Amino acid sequence: MREAAAQRGIERFFATSGCFSQAQVVRADRPPGALSLPEIRGRAAAEPSAPSRVLLVTVRELGPIVKLLASLALVEGGTEVVLDIRSVAPARGEILADFTAHWEHGGPWVLKGVGTLEQDIGAALQAALKPAAARP
Repeated sequence: MREAAAQRGIERFFATSGCFSQAQVVRADRPPGALSLPEIRGRAAAEPSAPSRVLLVTVRELGPIVKLLASLALVEGGTEVVLDIRSVAPARGEILADFTAHWEHGGPWVLKGVGTLEQDIGAALQAALKPAAARP
C-alpha cells in the first residue's frame, strides 16, 4: 500500500507541479544510488527524447509516526517522509545536486493513518524541490 501511494503521489506531483515541462516517472529495478553515471547516461540516451536532466528519487521513509512523550497523555504524531534526491545532467555526466530531504507534518494529539500518504509525498517533494529563491 505504501509503495503504491508513493508512486501515485510522485506521479501526481510531476504531472501537476508546473515546474517540469515534461516528466516521465520510471521505477528503477534497483536503488538509484546503485546506478553509475555512465549507466544513467546510457538509459537517458535510449529514450526517444533524450532528457536534459534526470531526477533520481529514493523513498527512504514514508509513513505515519507516533511519539509517546513523558506520559501516555502526551501524544504527538503525523507523517514522516525521507527522500534521497539526486539530479543528473546525463549529456555531461554531471551530478547537479545530491541531498536528503526530511519532511514531517503533524503535531500534538495528531494521529494519522496511511490515507494521506499520497498527498504527503507530494508535499514533501514540493518542499524539497522548491527553488532556493522561493524559500522563506
